[in-house]
Amino acid sequence: MKIDNFNDRVAVITGGAAGIGRALAELLQEGGATVVIADLPGETLDATALDLGITAIACDVSDATAMDSLAAQVMQRHGKVDLLFNNAGVGFQQSLYKMSLRDWRWVFDVNFWGVVHGLNSFLPHLTTNPDGAYVVNTASLLSLYTNSALAAYAASKYAVLAVTETLAREMELTDGKVGVTAFCPGPIQTTIYGSLDRRDQRYGPPPTSDATDDPVMKALGHIMDAKRMSARDAAQIALDAVRNGRFWAITHPEYTQQIAPEHDALMAEIERQRSSQALSKAPLA
Repeated sequence: MKIDNFNDRVAVITGGAAGIGRALAELLQEGGATVVIADLPGETLDATALDLGITAIACDVSDATAMDSLAAQVMQRHGKVDLLFNNAGVGFQQSLYKMSLRDWRWVFDVNFWGVVHGLNSFLPHLTTNPDGAYVVNTASLLSLYTNSALAAYAASKYAVLAVTETLAREMELTDGKVGVTAFCPGPIQTTIYGSLDRRDQRYGPPPTSDATDDPVMKALGHIMDAKRMSARDAAQIALDAVRNGRFWAITHPEYTQQIAPEHDALMAEIERQRSSQALSKAPLA
């Protein structure tokens, strides 16, 4: 399934007030789509809606009831949903041994459960859309590999990728009228790097870490200092995947060098085990 023309399509974007979400909104609107952005309440959401002249609905994706309300409002106003972008997310960097359970819950509540809530609330409408529909889940390059100080973030994105791969297979087994893309951005010019400033009080005060005396955080430095792609360029890559019905949308192939050696090591171990089992079953001479 692909959607190569956004004219008269209704698109819902979580995390749509800034960064990649806003860039998606701008590009979709330019393509003729009716766009609804959802994000935490505040000046950024209101300003983006005003700037673009689009509908904004305050919504915390970690709240299943709020997501149900979002879907109901969209259906009431527009009568359909054609494109769902589960894009809301938070960034978090911390040494694994210094993380609290509240840190883990915050990251997973937004990054993972936000996607699950989005699918649970919108799939009934997407799968019954007679014109076909599309889902883009924002995972990350760090759904393919991880690095120091990124345990919670990468784990949440690994989980998003697993859900997205499963969804794609299930949609193929049905009528094939819902396309699915796993969007895996690398370093992008977004506000995700300031996520701790927007952390809800229920997760407690944000942690502090001095990278100067933490070797784990120091090892993250080259990632944080990497050149960042514009949000608009990243959003264009995601929309190109939608237009062409591609599962993968990857912004920074140059940052994926460690995937191949990890895959090779896994396959080598599988082959070693296969050979070992074959030898153990071989008849004695």
